[in-house]
Amino acid sequence: MLIDLAGMAQQINLSKADSLSKIYVKKGRFHKAIPYLKILTADSNRKFESAEMRRRAFYDLYRADSADNDWFRASSDLKNFQALKDSAFNVTASAQLKEMTVKYETEKKDRSIARLIDEAKLRETELAKDRLLLNTLVGGALLLSLLSAVIYNRYRLRQHNNQILQQLNDHQKQLISDKQLLVRETHHRAKKDLELVLNLLNMQAATLNDEFSLNAFTDISSRIRAISLVHQKLYHDKVEMTSINMGDYVNELVGFLQNSISFDKRIQIHFELDPIELEVTQCLPVGLILNEALTNSFKYAFPASHKGSSCIVIRLRKEQDEFIQLLVADNGKGLALDSDAARRDSLGLQLIETLTAQLEGSLEMKNDPGVSLLIRFPRKRPTFISSADPEKADDSISEKV
Repeated sequence: MLIDLAGMAQQINLSKADSLSKIYVKKGRFHKAIPYLKILTADSNRKFESAEMRRRAFYDLYRADSADNDWFRASSDLKNFQALKDSAFNVTASAQLKEMTVKYETEKKDRSIARLIDEAKLRETELAKDRLLLNTLVGGALLLSLLSAVIYNRYRLRQHNNQILQQLNDHQKQLISDKQLLVRETHHRAKKDLELVLNLLNMQAATLNDEFSLNAFTDISSRIRAISLVHQKLYHDKVEMTSINMGDYVNELVGFLQNSISFDKRIQIHFELDPIELEVTQCLPVGLILNEALTNSFKYAFPASHKGSSCIVIRLRKEQDEFIQLLVADNGKGLALDSDAARRDSLGLQLIETLTAQLEGSLEMKNDPGVSLLIRFPRKRPTFISSADPEKADDSISEKV
């Protein structure tokens, strides 16, 4: 018990010596600090003080002896300080090395355990993949067999259906060919019938002496000829027989009128025709309108007393909004239609108005200096064979003709 008390007393004394030495060293009073520093560096007090306290005491003593110019003792103090410092470093380094070794071994063992676990998982995964591959192969083989059976069955079924479709297509082609032949024959017979009617009218006209009746027969003949020309074009020029090239049709119609009416050679005809094809239901009204307008111009626009040039303009153009513009104009003397009653009494004008309405178009007529007829109507797209359409068009104007 006494020894312990003595040790505690010694530690207290060393602590006081350490505090006083720090104060004197800090103030630069090294000669005051040397006695306390010698107490702290004495070998007898090694066991009562910490290594840090002893190392710092030797360093402060080195500084004090150096300030006192006692270089021999200062060198000894520095060596002792360095030895304690190296010893402390070695102890720390050894402890750190041991700690690092323990950590390394622990990590190495953990890595080894983790690697073993990963290898076990990898083996389990490979086994699962092998099982899945085996099951997939077996299932794929079964599915391939089933799919092959289905494909073969579908192939046989499609082959059978293709044979049926080919038979139906051949039958349909034959029906279409037969229908085209019938339609062509219908147009041919219609043309022949109309030519027969024309011949009968010409024979009857040959027996007439009345100029008014003769003119009436001539007008009817030209109208029938305009209709007959449509059937002729359909019979000769078209395979589908749904539309007519209006440029060719207008030229042929004008040529017929020039040959059938007393045509004044002074009259010049200017064509402004766009490449337009019209459906049959529109071609017939347009042909009859041209027939009425040109017949009027040929007969009445340019009397013998007319002076200057004699000109007729025929224009057929396609506008951007899918409308067709038909213009027939001359620079003749014009029409004497000063009243609505006079207009109503004009059969040709009534026919033109009726045909314009049939085209769902608009009619604009000017009478100065000559006659100008401007008709705008929407264009219909040609459809597949419809042999009844020309007949319907003929029926719709039969009463006016």
